[in-house]
Amino acid sequence: ENSTSPSGAKGFWQFLKKTGIEHELEINSEIDERYHLEKSTQAACQYIKEAYELFGSWTLAAAAYNMGKTGLRRSIETQKENDYYQLMLNNETYRYVFRILAIKEILSKYEKYGFNINENDYYQTEKFYNLKIDTAIHNIADFAINLGINYKKIKQLNPWMLGNKISNPNNNTYTIKIQSSNPIYTINKDTIIHTCRSRENLFEIARKYNVDIEQILSWNNILPSKKLKKNQEIIILKAK
Repeated sequence: ENSTSPSGAKGFWQFLKKTGIEHELEINSEIDERYHLEKSTQAACQYIKEAYELFGSWTLAAAAYNMGKTGLRRSIETQKENDYYQLMLNNETYRYVFRILAIKEILSKYEKYGFNINENDYYQTEKFYNLKIDTAIHNIADFAINLGINYKKIKQLNPWMLGNKISNPNNNTYTIKIQSSNPIYTINKDTIIHTCRSRENLFEIARKYNVDIEQILSWNNILPSKKLKKNQEIIILKAK
């Protein structure tokens, strides 16, 4: 999922930076959504759909995904041929569709080809819940600790977060996966990240969001006697 090709293509769907940005993936020094599995998958589907509309066949759409639309269009114009199987393309693109077909054939009829697959061989997904934020995260390690997990786990579930902070100057909304042994507890709640102002206290925050102070203490694993710091992030779970 987090691989990088020699040409600089990154993520599960191997987007170059320019192509990723063109398909609304955020890419900068703090965030690279080419590593965001859901968003990059949506972008990849959009790219293939555009290529199909442009070239009129799924095989050519796949070829365009591998070598780029401009390169494929140039080959079609030069060779005066628009059938993937009749085009002379570079070796990688020439084999691309056949590799896809081979993988599909083997996975759908694996016993026929001598493979034994049991339940333990399948990808095991982590239990998590989604936390939405539209503010900055000044320190991801502290942010993780406040959620009862650690830096390593939050980065493993969210590889699109490159460093130890998200400045978020435009107040974008991000969905962060948070490991949970009991995701049912939070699945029906809206999560709010409150950034503390100078000299703000828990009573003011509890009153603002109409929750109990004891709940805030529990959600954030903090003691009643602990003073809040400016820009400290406080988690609020609001039941729908």
